[in-house]
Amino acid sequence: NVSFYEHKTNKNRIIKEKVITHYNLKSDNSWGYNISSIFDEIKIFKRLKNENFTSKLLDYYVCEKKDDIVLYMEIEKKGIHLTKWLEGDNILTETNKEDIKNLVKKLHKLNIIYKNGFDTDGLLVDITKKTKKFYITNFENSDTRNHLFTKAKQEDLKHLDIALQWATPYSENELKALIIYDIGVKFIL
Repeated sequence: NVSFYEHKTNKNRIIKEKVITHYNLKSDNSWGYNISSIFDEIKIFKRLKNENFTSKLLDYYVCEKKDDIVLYMEIEKKGIHLTKWLEGDNILTETNKEDIKNLVKKLHKLNIIYKNGFDTDGLLVDITKKTKKFYITNFENSDTRNHLFTKAKQEDLKHLDIALQWATPYSENELKALIIYDIGVKFIL
């Protein structure tokens, strides 16, 4: 549930609204979002604040509406969404495609994985100068190497717990009852 809006008073800014449903306060990787995942995109924007191939995060606000958390992000508008640009008679040349690939390679050098399905709404094209320049503006599903490694370690432990639960066909209480039975303990009431 992501929407982009034109800023009402500043044409050089856009507002991104991200409605997050089914969130929880735990970080146990259960179904839904955990709160830390909401801020991942903000953290990546902050890491990229000195780079010249992305939009800048100017401000953000998080609020709760009913059972949803809504993240509002004020982002520098570096051009128009590639989707909108492509709606005209414009086409991506091989050079343009290579320029966009180079943006993602720059992210990779900074240990950031884009993972946005390469949705054209996450890319901006600036056509105000003689040559087109492309920018990345959406890091919604992006991840850092450290964060990916942390999540992978959590998954390892989760899978190990499941494997250990299945290591015996009996629950803890059933095992206790079997041990008591095996050693011949009788309860007298």
